[in-house]
Amino acid sequence: MSGKIFVKNIPYNTSDEQFKEFFNQFGEVIEARIVREESGRSKGFGFVTFSTQGAANALIESEEILELENRKLIIKASVSKVTRPLNSEICVKNFPFETTDDQFFEFFGTFGLVQKERVIRKASGESRGFGYVTFNEEKAANALIEKKNLIVLKEQKLVIEDPPRNGQISKDIFVRNLPFDTTNEKLCQYFSTFGEVAKAKVICSASGQSKGFGFVTFSNKESAKALFERKEPLILGRKIIFVEASIPDKTKTPAPASSKPTNSGPAKPVPRKPLATKSANPATKRANPATTKSQPRTTPAPKQDKIFFNNFERSLRIEGVTHPLKPGHIREFFQTWFKCEVEQVYFRKDETTKKFDSIGFALMATEEQAKILVGSHTVKKVTLTAELIPRPEEKS
Repeated sequence: MSGKIFVKNIPYNTSDEQFKEFFNQFGEVIEARIVREESGRSKGFGFVTFSTQGAANALIESEEILELENRKLIIKASVSKVTRPLNSEICVKNFPFETTDDQFFEFFGTFGLVQKERVIRKASGESRGFGYVTFNEEKAANALIEKKNLIVLKEQKLVIEDPPRNGQISKDIFVRNLPFDTTNEKLCQYFSTFGEVAKAKVICSASGQSKGFGFVTFSNKESAKALFERKEPLILGRKIIFVEASIPDKTKTPAPASSKPTNSGPAKPVPRKPLATKSANPATKRANPATTKSQPRTTPAPKQDKIFFNNFERSLRIEGVTHPLKPGHIREFFQTWFKCEVEQVYFRKDETTKKFDSIGFALMATEEQAKILVGSHTVKKVTLTAELIPRPEEKS
C-alpha cells in the first residue's frame, strides 16, 4: 500500500526532478509533485507518494529536521476525505452567532487535533449558529459527544451530537479564504472545471471590497460531489481555498409581532424609572467602579481552569503563551516529540481584552506523562515553561 506526505516550505527554485531525487533517499518514490501557479511559479509546497506506507510514516514520525537547499522542510501526513473516519465528525449547535471560523477552530482544538471545521452560514454570510468539526481521531469526537451539553463557549452551552448521515449532497457550496481580487466571473470560471455553474457570487462589503468568501451553485449535485471527492487542495491565485456544503437560505417567515391584531393600537412605551435612579444617586454610582476594580483579584479561576485543577496530578500549567501559538500546536508538539497523549489544552484569556494572558493548561493521559513534560519547550519559536499544577490546599 502506497503512502503519501504533504511537504511545506520547499525552496521556490526547486524543480520536480530535484524534489523527487531528494526524497528517493527515504524510500521508492512513485510520484513527487510541487504545486505551481498557472505561470509555473512554485507555491512552496507539494506532495510525495512512496511505494509503501512505512516509508511515509517514517518521515512523518521522524524527529530529524530535513533541509533542502538550506530550508527546513515541514512534513505532514496527507489525508484524503475518502479515508477519513465518518464518526470523527461532530455537529455543534447553539454557539454564538458572532463566533468566527478561526475562533471555532481554536476552541475545538483544545479537545483534539482538528482536521477541518465549518460554520454553516446564510447566503448573506451570517452564521446560522451551528456547524461541524472533524477531528483527526475518532476518540476526540466521541469524548465530546459523551459530554454533550457540558461544553460552554462564550458563556453559552453548546449542543454536541452526531451529524446527520442522510447522504444528501447540496448543489450550493460555501467558499472561504478567497483572494480579495476574486470577482464573480473568476469564481465562476474556476469552479466550472468541476461542472456547470448556475451561479457564483463573491460577498462584498458596502464599499465593494471582497470579504474573502462567497457561494457557488452548481446545476446538478453530481458536480458538487465531484468537488468534495477531490483529494488535492483547491488553489486559486496563491491561496488554498476551502469549500463546504451550504444550506440555502429559506424564505423568512413574518415575525410573530406583525401577525397580531392591530385594533388595540401599538403598545405605549413604559417610562423606565431605574434610569432616573442611577443619575439621581451619583454616590452609589461612584462606589460601584471601586468594587468592580477589586473584583478580579478575588474571583476564582475561570470554569475552564477547573478541569485542570481537579486533575492536578496529571495537569501542566504552561507559561509564556503568546501569538502565533494555538492550543493545537501544543497538543501536536507533545504528541509528536514526546509521544504523550494529550486529553485537553486550554489557553486562558483576559476577561477585559479577550486576549491570551500568557497562561495555558494541558491535561495529560497519565501522571507520568505530565512529569516528563516539566521544563522549557520551544514551540513555533515561542519559549514555554511547563510545570505541574500544585496540589490544592484543602479547606478546614
